[in-house]
Amino acid sequence: MMPLVAVLVFLSALSSHAQSPPSAWAFGVQRGVAIVWLPPSNDTLPATYIVLRRSAGRGNYERIAETRRGTREEFGQLCQQIGAGSFRDTLLLWFDAHEHRQTSDSVRRVIARELRGMILAQSSTVLPVARWFGTYLLDSTARAGERYDYAIESGGRRIATVESVQAGTVALPPKPTGLRAMPVDSGAHLVWDVRGTQKAGIWGYHVWRRDPRSTELRRITAEPVATIFLDESLPIAYLFADSNLRNDSLYAYAVSAVDLLGREGERSDTVTVLPFDSRPLQAPYGLLARAEGDSVIIRWHPPFEDRRAIGYHVYRWHTGDTTTRQRLTLEILHDTIWVDHPRELEGDVSYAVTAVDRYGRESQPSLPHSVPVPDVIPPALPLLLDGVGEVGQARLRWSKSPSRDVWGYEVGRSLFHPDSTITLVSLDIITDTTFIETLPIASGRTTYWYRVRVVDRHGNRSRWSLPVRIVLPDIVPPQRPQLEEVVPGDGVMTLRWSQPLAEDDVAGFLILRREDGNTTDVLLTPLGLHAAARQYTDSTVRAGILYSYSVVAFDSAGNRSKPSRRISAQCYDTRTPPVPEIDTLIVTADGVTLTWHYIGYVTEGTVAIIERSTTGETFVPISPLLPASTRRYTDGSAEITEAYYYRIVLRSPNGIYGKPSVARASAASRRQQLRR
Repeated sequence: MMPLVAVLVFLSALSSHAQSPPSAWAFGVQRGVAIVWLPPSNDTLPATYIVLRRSAGRGNYERIAETRRGTREEFGQLCQQIGAGSFRDTLLLWFDAHEHRQTSDSVRRVIARELRGMILAQSSTVLPVARWFGTYLLDSTARAGERYDYAIESGGRRIATVESVQAGTVALPPKPTGLRAMPVDSGAHLVWDVRGTQKAGIWGYHVWRRDPRSTELRRITAEPVATIFLDESLPIAYLFADSNLRNDSLYAYAVSAVDLLGREGERSDTVTVLPFDSRPLQAPYGLLARAEGDSVIIRWHPPFEDRRAIGYHVYRWHTGDTTTRQRLTLEILHDTIWVDHPRELEGDVSYAVTAVDRYGRESQPSLPHSVPVPDVIPPALPLLLDGVGEVGQARLRWSKSPSRDVWGYEVGRSLFHPDSTITLVSLDIITDTTFIETLPIASGRTTYWYRVRVVDRHGNRSRWSLPVRIVLPDIVPPQRPQLEEVVPGDGVMTLRWSQPLAEDDVAGFLILRREDGNTTDVLLTPLGLHAAARQYTDSTVRAGILYSYSVVAFDSAGNRSKPSRRISAQCYDTRTPPVPEIDTLIVTADGVTLTWHYIGYVTEGTVAIIERSTTGETFVPISPLLPASTRRYTDGSAEITEAYYYRIVLRSPNGIYGKPSVARASAASRRQQLRR
């Protein structure tokens, strides 16, 4: 056992009293009043003190006694009595220096302060010290039952007072309160309430203990634990430390107060304590946290060479923010593995483990290990995806994913159909919500389907979004067609061609024709031919004229290919010209005027011939070769008085005559029947 001797700090404690008068106490005893006081802390050691007394609160003080400090021989006996040991010679040397005439007062005051502190620090009771200092008096002249005030003077200066002390009444120290016992390794620490100690004149306390196999308390302090000079305003961790106890055994304690006269009061209530091994537990080591699926598996090793741990507690917090640390284990865990499911968290989390002994004490946390929060749930898709095509590139934009742990986005592209194979076109994770892909113009492809998917920080990928169709402006013309042949026909030309590549973007074909001797092409198909067309018949040709043809392909954007190679040819015409119909025969002074028209197609280059007969049987030509576009002719050689028969016949450019029209008679000949 090791008592906490409060007077070990007397040197500093007494020095702190330099600005205030020393304490004095008076106790009622059977023979009167016993008075104890301390030497002044800011002066030399007085040789004598004057004690004065008066009735409590009345009259003037009267001198009742003079006390005197002990001799050097008595001082040596005191040092021997208080057990100064090796300090005895030092104390005697200091005392001699204090008493030497050549020692200055300032040095004497320092020596006096040190002597007071060291003597009181070595004393287990105050009476022997007080008797030598001359600071003790038994007033046996006081009448029992009366109350008195006392004053102490030294060198003509009052150094202490005590008021309203009742003579002849013995009052033992009060019963201590507030006793607490705190278990430690193989021992116990005791603390109790010492407020009012100095005022009550309590020098210290005895400690009592009951061992596990005993039924009675036994005093374990040879001398009181001095507490009179403790600063009562400061917190006290403990006042007495008991050691060499058996761990896990129950002990009981009590304390009793001892006043300056050495009188002991009633013991306090008992308290019990169970000492235990209070050495700090070693922490677990080798902690490893590993994310698997939606869980984190934590493993560790037990404390090294510390068998007191009976289990563990697991802690978790957001990495970098220890204020969020929380204990995951509601009860002590007896295994060295723990599975956590931090689904509600994001970012990185840290784990640590503490060891727990059978008293519920925990060790310091192990070294932490941080891992990303496991996540197998794919992030949510953006709510909006839009795109626009530009020359040579596709521009995409989309809204942010509502998920909070988004790392970025990936873009996929389909070439032929929204449901065809998706090709990943973003080589890196896109952290923005826009994407531009440069596309080869020479490919001629203008329609693409794009999708977006979201990637979170754990590598989870969402499904692909619905596709958005992007059409690029088409500035690439189709491949020029291959004109294979131009076949002359009976009044027609037939063209045949092929398209080298089966291009989806070919919208149709244009036919160009050029007549021999001209340098300008004539567009025969202003509206174009269908994309599936591979043949065209030109029926506007004339026999005997050399024509050259070429074919041009065009796409849906209006881009035209280069013309195909040219092929020249001329057609023939074996068709019989149509039969003319005479509309009118009018006899005038100028002759007979005919008008007519044709039913059917008249080939360019066809000529009309007017024939006349007087009998209606034999007809002779009377006109030059008239262009087929002529629709009127006047026979100026006809006699007005004569009747004539007229008919018209067409001759093709190839010399083929058509069937003559129905003969018509002039006005004079209408009376004669037409012979056929």
